[in-house]
Amino acid sequence: MSDDIAVGQTASPVFRRALAFFYLAVVSACSVLEDRDGCPCRLTLDMTGVDEEVVADVNSGGSFHYNGIVDASQETLVLSVPRRGVSVNVLSGDDGQYLEGVGLMVPEGFECPPVWMYSSFVWTGGEAAGERVCLHKNYCGLTIRALGFVGEPFMFDVTGRVCGYGEDGAPLEGDFRCRVIPDGEGYCHVRLPRQKDESLRLHVVSGDRLLRSFALGAFLVCSGYDWSAPDLSDAVVELDYADTAVDVRIGEWSATVDLDVLV
Repeated sequence: MSDDIAVGQTASPVFRRALAFFYLAVVSACSVLEDRDGCPCRLTLDMTGVDEEVVADVNSGGSFHYNGIVDASQETLVLSVPRRGVSVNVLSGDDGQYLEGVGLMVPEGFECPPVWMYSSFVWTGGEAAGERVCLHKNYCGLTIRALGFVGEPFMFDVTGRVCGYGEDGAPLEGDFRCRVIPDGEGYCHVRLPRQKDESLRLHVVSGDRLLRSFALGAFLVCSGYDWSAPDLSDAVVELDYADTAVDVRIGEWSATVDLDVLV
């Protein structure tokens, strides 16, 4: 005869009731733990350092997604989120180009908006989590000055392989193209999204004809421009045509490039 049967047959009613209560307590404790695991996490975003209206986008990559406007006077944003971590994106100056579920998409033919962003992945495995929001400049204001360009009227096409930012705040791969026209003194300006490589190109065009093409991305990198900086700096590119070469100056960096290898 097994011990279990012996206990069941010989134990007193009081002992059996105590044993049943013990089993019930264990089962109840397990149920409470399971329920706590299913409870949401209280996420608090500290917005005290933000003094303008922003778009806040919080998503879990699954069933949870919050997208809303946070007023400049609102110091905190409190959300109940899943306990598996969430991506947080807070933006200002997006010019309405941020698309829920996609990210910030710059339409072809447009420059990057003057966007300031905060992006982070926040682990929300506990009962509460907090994050302080600090916006960073996420565009480069590029000034192009063309000197010594004579002959037919011309424009610049700036092209690249980053068309905005994903929901995680990382540069989004896609076609970027923006046409800019120099003023009477040869100046023009364009805003660029953060880059992942040296693929930016500067094309000199007249109507539909390509006259010259410059390795703008390589010029910027050679000049020491840092695309990984938290706040992107602005830059100035000066192109000075000579008979067979172009002088390129970006800040303290300069180079003379043979026109025969630019196209």
